Amino acid sequence: MTNVNSTDDVDDELNFREQEEQMEKYGFYWMPVPRDKLIECPQHGWMPTYGMKCRACLHEREKQEQELKAHNEYIRRWNERKDYADIPPRFEKCELSTYQATLPKQIATLNFAQKFVAGFDTIYKGRCFIFSGQIGTGKTHLAIAIANALMRKEGFYVKYTTVSTMIRRVRATWRSDSEVSESEVLNRYAQPMLLILDEVGIQSGSDNELSILFEILNWRYMHRKSTIFITNLTRDKYISFLGARVIDRLREDGGEEIVFDWESFRPILGRQAKEAANHEQDLSNEVGSQIVVDN
Repeated sequence: MTNVNSTDDVDDELNFREQEEQMEKYGFYWMPVPRDKLIECPQHGWMPTYGMKCRACLHEREKQEQELKAHNEYIRRWNERKDYADIPPRFEKCELSTYQATLPKQIATLNFAQKFVAGFDTIYKGRCFIFSGQIGTGKTHLAIAIANALMRKEGFYVKYTTVSTMIRRVRATWRSDSEVSESEVLNRYAQPMLLILDEVGIQSGSDNELSILFEILNWRYMHRKSTIFITNLTRDKYISFLGARVIDRLREDGGEEIVFDWESFRPILGRQAKEAANHEQDLSNEVGSQIVVDN
């Protein structure tokens, strides 16, 4: 004998297909339940209850809390990486998107930087580069833009420093009242996936300085860590400063020199800032004139 659902049975259950579509939409499994087990939610319609609350509302709230937690964790880790990187406030907002590239060589240099970021942990793993050129040509901007892109895209830890600062911090550990050991400071510069060494060559080039520099760079070479050197020196002079051993290790993994041989950006940016200030002053004077006329 075939069982036939009564009218009461039909009234007691919502349409299964509609329920199934709703539950798939809100991310949890659904089985038909009697109407007295449902609650009519103003936002979602008839829904199963959990503690006399709409289950879909609870699910959405839980999802929002998880997203907020993930976002806060991302911000925490980003701030941790940023603090570790030691990027000066003047440069911390440098991005590949804000690098001014109009000349063919500038465009090629920016393209290199973008490829370096994209292939940092694959085809460019362990490769080192020297950014050379006159002051104000955007060497530091581009290097830090690469660092910011890596910290944001892949979550790598990077470190920026001038050579003088690095040498000074290592030497500071030799004092009897130092709170950190020499090995701890050396590790700060040896461990990051990318190290940016600025102002290469303005130091005295003493045996002590070169010994510290070589110890850090040799460890990085052995562990295939990338380093970007930034210098205003010509090729002959920075090769003489760094020494044959460092240059030999730099070249082994395909290290290259990127030459920034164009006009300094600083006079251009100075003119732009002055023009913007003059334009703002003109607007202010114009508004002031209108107020006087209206009065």
